[in-house]
Amino acid sequence: MGTTLRIREVLDRQAVDLEHLHEREVRRFLRALDDARRDLRERLERVLVLGRGDNYTAQSVGMALAQAEAGAMQLRARLGEALDTAQAANGQRALDDLVAVLSRRDAAFRDAGPGLETQLLRRITEENGLLLHKYSIDRYGSQLVERIQQRLAAGIAAGETASVIIDRVVSANASVFAGMRHRAELIVRMELNRGYNDSHAAALQETSDTIDEPGTDDPLMRQADEFLDKRTHPISVAVDGKVTKIREPWRVPVAEVEAAARRIGKAAGGIVVPRIGSEYVGVYPMHLGERGRQVSVRLSWL
Repeated sequence: MGTTLRIREVLDRQAVDLEHLHEREVRRFLRALDDARRDLRERLERVLVLGRGDNYTAQSVGMALAQAEAGAMQLRARLGEALDTAQAANGQRALDDLVAVLSRRDAAFRDAGPGLETQLLRRITEENGLLLHKYSIDRYGSQLVERIQQRLAAGIAAGETASVIIDRVVSANASVFAGMRHRAELIVRMELNRGYNDSHAAALQETSDTIDEPGTDDPLMRQADEFLDKRTHPISVAVDGKVTKIREPWRVPVAEVEAAARRIGKAAGGIVVPRIGSEYVGVYPMHLGERGRQVSVRLSWL
C-alpha cells in the first residue's frame, strides 16, 4: 500500500509539472506568433504606407500580397522552430516520467541498468525526428496567408486607407491574425500532448521489448492518467484509469462518455478520435484541449 501511495504522489507531481511545461511552451509559441505579426506589420507598412499614402497601384498591391506570403513563410519557420524546441523538452520529460515510475516499481527495469535509458533516449529522438507536427504548422500557415491576402485584396478594392487595412490584417485585436491566434494555441497544445504521449509510448514499447520475456503473463501495459478538474472533458473522465496493451488503442464506450457528461454537466463535444460502433477508439489526444496522458503499469501493481 505504501509503494502504491508513493507512486500516486509521483504521478500527481508529474501531471502538474507536465502542465506547467506545456504552459511555458505555449507562451513561447505565442510569443513567436506575435513576433511574426509585428514583422508582417512592418513589411506591409513599407509597401502600403511609406511614400505611397493610400494611392494603390498594381505594383504596390502585388508587393503587399507578396510580403504577406513572405511573412507567412517566416511565420511557419518561427513556429516550427518553437515547436521543435518544445517537442525536444517533451520527449525528455516523457522519458524522465517513465524512468521515475519504473525505477521505483519494476525490478526488471532497474536490473537493465543505465544502458536502457540511453537506448530509450535514442528511440525518442528518432520518433521526434519524424516531425509530424510540421504538417499542422504548414497547414496553419497556408490558411493564415490565404486569409491575409483575401483581406488585403478586399480592403484595397473597397478603397480603405492603408492604416485601416494593416490594422485589420495584423493588429493585436480584431484582425485576421487575432482571429487565428486561438487556432494557433489549440494546435500547439494538441501537438504537445501528442508529442508527449507518442514519446512515452515509444519509450514504453522499447522498454517492454527489452525487459519483458515473450509470453509473460504480467507484461508492461499503459494506463490512462487524466488531469481531473473543472476543465476535464467527459471522455477524459470515462477513460481515466483504464488499462490497455502497449500497442493497442484506447477503447472508451460511448455510453460511459455520455454518462460522464451528465454527471459533470458538460457536453461531450470536440472529441477527435473516431467512433467505431459503440466505442471511441484511438490514442491521445482524444479531444480538443487534451491534457491527459498514459503511464506505465503492470496488472500486478493494481
